[in-house]
Amino acid sequence: MESGKDKRRYARVDKNAMITYSIVPDYKKERRRFIRIKEDDAINFTTIPTYKSTSSLTKDLSIGGIRFFSGHFIPLHSILKLEIKLKFLPRIIYAIARIVWIKEIFDDERYDIGVEFIEINKQDLRLLDHYLSKRL
Repeated sequence: MESGKDKRRYARVDKNAMITYSIVPDYKKERRRFIRIKEDDAINFTTIPTYKSTSSLTKDLSIGGIRFFSGHFIPLHSILKLEIKLKFLPRIIYAIARIVWIKEIFDDERYDIGVEFIEINKQDLRLLDHYLSKRL
């Protein structure tokens, strides 16, 4: 090994330079299109075509979908019929949703499930949008 020889690939210049930069959020971290509100609300869901109904609680919700827990595995891309009972809303919101991700929690047969709405009537969508905007 030779002493005193610079092993850098490119020459370095010792001069002061003005650098302009800005800090941008990590766009890969948050890929959601809609803002989510963390809230535990009652939800009933029925898997289609088996028509098995189950109750659960939401973990968060948005104008585009919901995250909730389930005590049993439901395959990815399954279609669910949802009945959502929001805490501060006097009526139930109905929607059809597709499972877009599912994650097992602690190997104990509990699953964290994310769904996107694929069908929701305009009145329920407006109601949900109004509800979420008040909760921000």
